[in-house]
Amino acid sequence: AAAIRASTAATVPVATAGFFEPSLVFYLGRTPVRELAGEAAIASWARTGGDGVLVLPRPLLERALRADGALPVSEIAAATGVNVSKGRRVELVAVVRGARP
Repeated sequence: AAAIRASTAATVPVATAGFFEPSLVFYLGRTPVRELAGEAAIASWARTGGDGVLVLPRPLLERALRADGALPVSEIAAATGVNVSKGRRVELVAVVRGARP
């Protein structure tokens, strides 16, 4: 959340895929946070014009890239930790669509 706030304007919309925790929304301080479902939705989001940030587990991003080829996204942050509510480790990445900020 801190990396997203530092890298993007407060008006840039945020979406998630394969990961949604209220703590992310709280620490971002931005609403609404849109939830995407599946690789097709990720590809559609990536090809939509305008600014945007997507937070998702790295394996899901990699599957979306394999399924749809090169998507117009750039990674701005990554973090590995324990998702306490799920009881497992997760690596999350934040990507922006279009040109890197």
